[in-house]
Amino acid sequence: MTRALIHLMSKSWFSNYDEPFAVDVRCGACGQWTPIRLAWRELLPGAGGVELRALAQGTPFVLTRHAVGTCSCGTRITLVLTGAGGGRQGEEQYGVAGLQIGDQVFT
Repeated sequence: MTRALIHLMSKSWFSNYDEPFAVDVRCGACGQWTPIRLAWRELLPGAGGVELRALAQGTPFVLTRHAVGTCSCGTRITLVLTGAGGGRQGEEQYGVAGLQIGDQVFT
């Protein structure tokens, strides 16, 4: 995760044991913090069209999910998570792999 990406997120690591999925993202268009709150089952499979670094795309055992939100200014936000099964039964742990805010992409 790049330093620029870290500064746009309220947190960067997630577990599906923490319900709901919740993060705040700073909109690159207006600077406002935008909350994204979803039940884990509402996260979508894949990267949602965001180009990830080759390492994140080419690893066969990595889970990839994405969430889509909209800032109050109308800018579309796509947050991509990659992760794997954790130590507890049924747990999946994820980190932020990419973020698209409007036309800006951070990986």
